Amino acid sequence: MCHSYLVRSRLHRRFVFQDTDELFAQVAVISSTMDRAQRFSAVSGKAMLVIGCSAVLTSLVARSATTSRAWLALWISECALAVAISLYSMSRKLGGWQELLNSPSCKRCALVLLPTAVSGLVTTLLALRLGWIALTAPTPDWLPGLWLLFYGAAVFAGGIVSLVEIRWLGVALFSSGLLSSFLDWSAFATTIVGFGILHIIFGVILWQRHES
Repeated sequence: MCHSYLVRSRLHRRFVFQDTDELFAQVAVISSTMDRAQRFSAVSGKAMLVIGCSAVLTSLVARSATTSRAWLALWISECALAVAISLYSMSRKLGGWQELLNSPSCKRCALVLLPTAVSGLVTTLLALRLGWIALTAPTPDWLPGLWLLFYGAAVFAGGIVSLVEIRWLGVALFSSGLLSSFLDWSAFATTIVGFGILHIIFGVILWQRHES
């Protein structure tokens, strides 16, 4: 009787432990699935490709700008165009503007991306205020590199809650900013590589992996 009880007890513990292991495995799978579902994946490779081509064109036009005023006007216009293209393409992928505004993953991505992006804007305004950038003089070559540092950091932060390719784009942008700063790249070289070519490359990658 005692032996039979011990056998049943051991079998009961064995099956309970097996069920517990299976339960933990299922919880891990569900958790992983929910984590992927919360990632913002409505990033368009085609839109990024268009933005890269537009940036290359802006770099070529801005190369002939003789003052920082004209150069900044061109790149502020390019930035506004890039934001408009990005928002439009994301709303199309999600099914409309309302879906984009109500998307929890979109809100998460914006929350981690915006602080660094705004810091870059504030730093540029501070440089203008301190006279490091003279509107009537040619654009200093260090400015695009500084932008790439902030932009790359912002994109990398956004990539943590988005596609892995976005993370690597952030790394590439930040690295370009570092190279531009330490190797004294010209403003033209920095903008055409960082804002143009890198966006074209990663736009094609995203297009092939997630939209083709």
